[in-house]
Amino acid sequence: MKLRDYTLEQLGELVVGDHEHFPYRSSSNITRFFSRCDLPFVHDGTTRRWWAGERLKELNNLGCASTAFPPDAILTVINELMDIDDFAKHNLSRGAALDAVVNHLTAKNIRTGFVCKMSDRRHLSDINRPSLARR
Repeated sequence: MKLRDYTLEQLGELVVGDHEHFPYRSSSNITRFFSRCDLPFVHDGTTRRWWAGERLKELNNLGCASTAFPPDAILTVINELMDIDDFAKHNLSRGAALDAVVNHLTAKNIRTGFVCKMSDRRHLSDINRPSLARR
């Protein structure tokens, strides 16, 4: 399934930290973020959120393993957004950030939904399962 462009633009804001519940990322940290997702993107100095949104749109055009979910690369980015170390370093709430991710995905786009459940480890757990619920 493909996400709407608007949803990808909103996720781009989360990636770069143009949202109160996410860590701010400078140009070099945006590049580092995508590197942690095993993606070869290097921020070129243009407007951060628009650049990130465009990269997410590129990922959205990749093939999907399932018609019920976005491409794996998008799921990897969403998972990496919730890295526990990023939130600890900036003293931010992962719970509030998770709510923002879920709101962006459900309010504008996904009808079948995801389970977005935080683990005590670095990332989300169970992001790939149907049925939207915060557990």
